[in-house]
Amino acid sequence: MLKNASAAMSAGRVDEAKRLLKDAGDRFGSVQALLLLARVQSTQGDLAGALDSVRAARRLAPNSEEVLLAYAQVSLAGRLPVPAILALESLTRLCPTVSQYHYLLGVALVRAGDMPAASDALVRAQALDADRPLTLIALGLVYTQQKALRRSEDRAGAQPRARPRQPRRAGRRWPRPRPDLTMWHRPNATRRVSWPQRRPTPAPIW
Repeated sequence: MLKNASAAMSAGRVDEAKRLLKDAGDRFGSVQALLLLARVQSTQGDLAGALDSVRAARRLAPNSEEVLLAYAQVSLAGRLPVPAILALESLTRLCPTVSQYHYLLGVALVRAGDMPAASDALVRAQALDADRPLTLIALGLVYTQQKALRRSEDRAGAQPRARPRQPRRAGRRWPRPRPDLTMWHRPNATRRVSWPQRRPTPAPIW
């Protein structure tokens, strides 16, 4: 069935090849068929289908190096760093001298936001393969982000704290001068009013 699927792929009959590979995986439990199906689905942009295929392959062979690598790569392509980290941690324990697995683990940790752990993984990858340019580029990016993070933390710690506002002291208020209205409020008070005196009328002169 795998030969028929390979022939269909070579002839451009991709749908037929996918059907044959899925049948081989479901009916015969072929891990290789499921991995090939996941590769075809990933190439077509069907990441959800590729994830289903590699999960099915992992259920059949959970400790297979090839299955763990495919599971990690498809998870990274689908922007799922946590499943990729779990698979790559298993790979680095199974194959601690393979630089590629440490590099992919560092990439997954970068996408998860764990820069210190990503730096450690990439340093191990560089120690195993010092001439790998992708590892050097990833390490440079991690160091740059760590420096930027430290600078932002230093700036945040160097900012002076705002002094608490002290309550204003209430000043002494003097009473406003009030007009003397006692004259108008005394019941027995009398006001002296001077009226103009009337002048006597002069006598007529005859």
